Amino acid sequence: MKSFTLDSVLLHSSENDAYVIYQDLVVDVTSFLDSHPGGKEYLLPYLGKDITEPYQLTDHSSSAMKILLKHVVGTLSGKAVPESQDSKYDTNKGLIYQVWKSMTLQEYKEMVNNPMHVEGHVRLFDTPLLEMFTMTYWWVIPALWGPVAAVFLIRGFINAGIFGGIFGLGTGLLLWTLLEYVLHRFIFHSEERLPDSRWWITLHFLIHGIHHAFPADDLRLVFPPALAAILAVLLKSLYNSVFPEDYADILFAGTGIGYIIYDVFHYHIHHITPGNPYVIFMKAYHMHHHYRIPDRGFGVSNKLWDIILDTELPLTYQDSLRYANNKQT
Repeated sequence: MKSFTLDSVLLHSSENDAYVIYQDLVVDVTSFLDSHPGGKEYLLPYLGKDITEPYQLTDHSSSAMKILLKHVVGTLSGKAVPESQDSKYDTNKGLIYQVWKSMTLQEYKEMVNNPMHVEGHVRLFDTPLLEMFTMTYWWVIPALWGPVAAVFLIRGFINAGIFGGIFGLGTGLLLWTLLEYVLHRFIFHSEERLPDSRWWITLHFLIHGIHHAFPADDLRLVFPPALAAILAVLLKSLYNSVFPEDYADILFAGTGIGYIIYDVFHYHIHHITPGNPYVIFMKAYHMHHHYRIPDRGFGVSNKLWDIILDTELPLTYQDSLRYANNKQT
């Protein structure tokens, strides 16, 4: 392992060549800057410097330490460097086959609840053609579902009238917040209730497990359009069976708009450093869900149902603003 001096580490203080010091370890964070859960702005003030105190003040998770150890490139004192634990899977090969072939339920739960950072994108399939269809850019969601929601919104307003339309739209948005919570808590986080079956484990991995295992991968974050289309058809059928067609249309439009807002919001709290206090808080709230307490904090765009159903994370607005204002890592 290479030996460094404080002055030699300070030479690596740009975004394209970024080292930091943790205790006596020299850590290359160049490839990790854009993937840091709080945003790279938290790390930039410490490039070439010691991050030990701010790191400890922020009370990082065990997953953060694993990521840190993975990026160690040397030491200041010559002390032995703690070994990073090698993964039982190879992210350069198709993960679907690896999960299907050899992963037990316990190993799978450990993988999805201990987030990892990889450079580039993890692979689902070894076949390039299949792999191409597994990646979804964030803008696909508003581009695909925006026109669909607009058609039902216009038709609903025409048939239901202005007051009925506004009421139906608001109700649809509220219903989305409940659906967001229910899906996230009972479907996406069903790993504790899964049978030890390769079929269920692999399906869960495709639906949500891959995002929790690799939350910084921006092409494995957005809900796949094919699955969303199935859910949309089921939801519209349910609305049609319960409500008159005009109200079913406007409710469906409101739910669809809520979904678009959620997916775009979800993407951006993973990949931007916000300035708005509410977004700062929800980003910190969601990162706590990913990196610290995955069995609480199921609201992504809001925490309304977490409060009502007693799954709220122990994080205050003051905590999140303090982290942001201090630019701590």
